[in-house]
Amino acid sequence: MNKQQFLNELRQYLEGEVSYQILNENIDYYDHYFDEQKSMGKTEAEIAQELGKPSLIARTIIDASGVEQSAYYEEQVYTENGEVDQEEESGMHVIEVKWYHKLIFAIVLILIIALLVTVTGAVVSFLAPVILVLLIIALIRRLLS
Repeated sequence: MNKQQFLNELRQYLEGEVSYQILNENIDYYDHYFDEQKSMGKTEAEIAQELGKPSLIARTIIDASGVEQSAYYEEQVYTENGEVDQEEESGMHVIEVKWYHKLIFAIVLILIIALLVTVTGAVVSFLAPVILVLLIIALIRRLLS
């Protein structure tokens, strides 16, 4: 496989799966990579063989770009002359949840559950004797009547 075949196949696998920016960045990267390796005396076939299948490279790029795209999405509004409109507030901003956010949430949740168990235990320990006395009084009334 030569350089052009490799790049065409990679482009074919990436089209429709990633943004044009990511597609072009990766095509440019592998284009330059081929040029660098050729300047070191390797043939295009050797370089393509070392890189592996374009479909596997494309899958890796798609998977990596999926993480980036799901973490943050922004829709931009353009003015008539093609510039980004800075005044327009549009799009959806998603907060990226990091591992330490999850840890803090778990700790807070555990503390809330512990507080509820403690309060419930205190209420039950206070009410249990009262309920027991009321049950004994009800039993005595029943026995006497």
